[in-house]
Amino acid sequence: ITVIQFVMNNTIIRNFRRRLGSKLSSPFFPKRRQILGTMFETTPWRLVQVENGYSSSSRKSSNSPSKDYFQIMNIKRSFDISQDELKATYKKLMNQYHPDRHTLKPKTEQDMVAEEATKITQSYEALQDDHERALHLLELGGMPMEDTISGAILGQEFLMEVMELREEVDCATAGDELDRLRADNKERMDDTCEKLGEAFAQNDLSEAKRLTAMLQYWKRIDERINEKR
Repeated sequence: ITVIQFVMNNTIIRNFRRRLGSKLSSPFFPKRRQILGTMFETTPWRLVQVENGYSSSSRKSSNSPSKDYFQIMNIKRSFDISQDELKATYKKLMNQYHPDRHTLKPKTEQDMVAEEATKITQSYEALQDDHERALHLLELGGMPMEDTISGAILGQEFLMEVMELREEVDCATAGDELDRLRADNKERMDDTCEKLGEAFAQNDLSEAKRLTAMLQYWKRIDERINEKR
């Protein structure tokens, strides 16, 4: 079981520990610690989560993204995109750049086509996913999501809610119970995505960043439910 460590140099951290302590003092203490499965590290400025896939992104961010997936796919830069349009554009581009259609051309040209096909596929996969699309928009807007920021900007109340939801999922055994949990979590994800669309439309990147971090946690809950199916 992962040990939960706190540096007591911050009022927020002290409050979090008191609340977490009250949760872990229950008869389910070992189970709660196992479910949390996260080591917390702190600086004087923020609470950071660094283990068990709870960082804000699985990839490194950059203030100057080298690729604009929207430009590559020739669609308008927006969080609210048409998945049908995206899929149709992907099929059209891959029909043009698929390596199998260029086997008789010189190797240098084949390599260029293969590289372009890779870019198109990467762009499609990123834009198809709500969370990845939000991360990319933040990067393009000059406010990338740092790997360790999600817990800090969401606050202790939200983290406690996530921990309790994870426990509820881990304790669920019946299929209908998991279906209910999935449906409830889908509502959370849909609501967060709706708010993300509004935040990006208003160019409120700070709020979009907070909602993107929130969506990451709902995705983890969904993945955990799917693992139990």
